[in-house]
Amino acid sequence: MINLPRLKAIAQRELREILHDPTRLMLAFLAPILLMLVFSYGMNMDIKNIPYTVVDQDHSQYSRDFLAGFAHSKYFQFKGNATSNAQAEKAMVAGKTQLIINIPPHFARDLLAQKTPQVGVFIDGTNPTISSSTKSYYQAMVMGFTEHFYQQFIGTLPQQDYDVQTRFWYNQAMETKYTFVPGMIAVILLSIPAILSALSVVREKELGAIMNFYVTPTSKLEYLWGKQIPYVLLNLINLCVLFFMALLLFQVPIKGNIIAFFTGGFLYILVATSLGLLMSSFTKTQIASIMITFILTLIPSFLYSGLMTPISSLPTGAFYTAKLFPTVYFVNISVGTFTKGLGFASLWPNYLALLAFFTVFSSLSCLLLRKQER
Repeated sequence: MINLPRLKAIAQRELREILHDPTRLMLAFLAPILLMLVFSYGMNMDIKNIPYTVVDQDHSQYSRDFLAGFAHSKYFQFKGNATSNAQAEKAMVAGKTQLIINIPPHFARDLLAQKTPQVGVFIDGTNPTISSSTKSYYQAMVMGFTEHFYQQFIGTLPQQDYDVQTRFWYNQAMETKYTFVPGMIAVILLSIPAILSALSVVREKELGAIMNFYVTPTSKLEYLWGKQIPYVLLNLINLCVLFFMALLLFQVPIKGNIIAFFTGGFLYILVATSLGLLMSSFTKTQIASIMITFILTLIPSFLYSGLMTPISSLPTGAFYTAKLFPTVYFVNISVGTFTKGLGFASLWPNYLALLAFFTVFSSLSCLLLRKQER
């Protein structure tokens, strides 16, 4: 049984220590805001303003019409004309351009004869993600020009064996922020609460104050939950701050159930603070506790959460490793409620997973404290 007066006394004592420690208060409230700003603004994966160079050997009205589409597109940025491929390649080697468009001498003649002009396209393949996006953007521009040309000058569109129409659900604008900003809430709310709570028990070990706990009738669970409650309350405030930052600052509307989001956020904070207490119970120094917690939270949150790479795309070992980190489950809740419009009915397996993590982390912390007491 949990003794509520003892639990309340431990929580009040821990809260007073936090409020009298300016460093921890700054870490608790300023760090999440700074991380949200830095990562959400700095890690934008929307590929725009791709620099390109033109080698126009036709100099006709049709070649200028073809190139005008690139010049007026937000996805491309004109870097000038080149007189030859060699000159354009020097610009690519120097990193001044990522795309070279070589218009052949008989571009207009082939178009009017309803032949396919052999336009030379050279893409810098150093970064596979950027080069793949560049190729897709270029193909879209060519298709748009072809349809416009045939409708205006020929009167009919060329015969096609098939017609492919792609529709994107949930994120029709294909902007990174609709996934990345809700995902960053999951990354921040694992690392910061875990690091803060990781200092609680180990600090008393270093000071020797934990011996006072061993000689009291307070149970291990009362002690751990009493330590955990203040950090849960502080990070519930951070959850609200990050939510309104996503909503108002980054203009990411929430389409799903708000209560479902905050329910998942509360469970996720319980998991994060439990993980921090586990690291605090396991280690003997504050530096070791912070370092281990940082390595086990921030780095896996990016690599194994589905935020950077889909979980299904990971190798078999990495796929099952990702399932052992709680971030992937709250990413499903955060992105699901913000972008997909999900509610409790679709998200309940993620809630159960977070409850399981909380139970395991709390149980392991109790076992470690019991072992150390003996």
